[in-house]
Formats: sequence, C-alpha cells, structure tokens
Amino acid sequence: MSSSTSTSTTASSASSSHTCARCNELITGTTIVANGKYYHQDHFLCDGSCGKNLKDTLFHPKEDKNYCESCFIEKFCPTCAYCGKGIIGVSIKIKFKFHVIKDSKKTHFIFFFLL
Repeated sequence: MSSSTSTSTTASSASSSHTCARCNELITGTTIVANGKYYHQDHFLCDGSCGKNLKDTLFHPKEDKNYCESCFIEKFCPTCAYCGKGIIGVSIKIKFKFHVIKDSKKTHFIFFFLL
C-alpha cells in the first residue's frame, strides 16, 4: 500500500526577522510558515505547473517543494486502473492500482476472481 501526506500552513502577522524562502527578501507583515520555511503571503505558491497561491488550501510537500493537490496528483501519484484518475492517499496494487474503499466513498474497488 502507498500513502501521501497533505498539510496546512500557519500565518502570523507579528513582525518577523525571517527571510522569504521564495524571494530571499526580509518578510514584513503577515508571514506564512510551512514545513519550517517562511514566505510572504503572495509568495507561498505551488511549485507545480499551475503556480497558484497555497495560502488558504491544503498542500502536499515533496522533495523540498510544495504542491497543490492537482499538481501533486499529476506529478507523483499512480493512476487508478478503473477510472483513470490519480490516486492520492492509500492504494492497493495487485496487478493494477485501484482506489481503496474508505467509509463507502469509493465504490469501484471490486475484484472478481474466477478460478
């Protein structure tokens, strides 16, 4: 089975002596803190193809970069053999990869074994 982790940010408006991880300039005003790094509000961006601001959303850290869910799935996740969508979270690999039923949310993880 495989899994991935998503996380969220914390924001602080206290004065800071931190340097932005994206632009390397001193941060004044609101500071975004994610995975031990500090960002200006407008510089906490997806490192994938979309470049959208991650300030108010869950993100996925990977290889010292931050990704929105769509870019993370596109770049790192396997594809479900049944529906063709990216699998984020837990998957099972038998011969093909499928989403896993969790609390009856995914309904196409069904195997028929013919002997």
